[in-house]
Amino acid sequence: MRVQPIAALLLSFATVLPAAQAADTVTASDVYLGTWVSKDCVPASGKFYRHVMTIDRATGEDHLRISTALHEFADNKCKGAGQPMNDEPDVRVMRMSGQVRVGNRLADRATYTADGTTNLLKTLLVTDGDTFQEGDDDGPLDSEGYPTRLDKAVYLRR
Repeated sequence: MRVQPIAALLLSFATVLPAAQAADTVTASDVYLGTWVSKDCVPASGKFYRHVMTIDRATGEDHLRISTALHEFADNKCKGAGQPMNDEPDVRVMRMSGQVRVGNRLADRATYTADGTTNLLKTLLVTDGDTFQEGDDDGPLDSEGYPTRLDKAVYLRR
């Protein structure tokens, strides 16, 4: 019996996910679902800022909708309810497209288009369940156009 490539990918994830997550309805991209906040609380002009990222399921098992907005906080530790700074968050729909090793971590490859363009962009996604990182899009790219290292910005699960 021939196993389709996506099925093989999902089966490989099922072997590394905890048993509670290995159900038939769980896909590889489910590990990214939820709300994430940037680890760093950045001061500027007497206020404090942090990015808030929400990742939901988009069309299809291998698609994610990522919405990112900058939030302003009065507290220097960015605690409590922050106020969104932009009316329209940055929204990307990503399609998972394989994996690659980056250092000692296994990263998921993803493709997406930026708001209002048709240019296909490529990035990496990595999570350990508590933290999340994307590929460093400003750094070197591999022969297929994917970043070769992770961005220094770290997001924490909220």
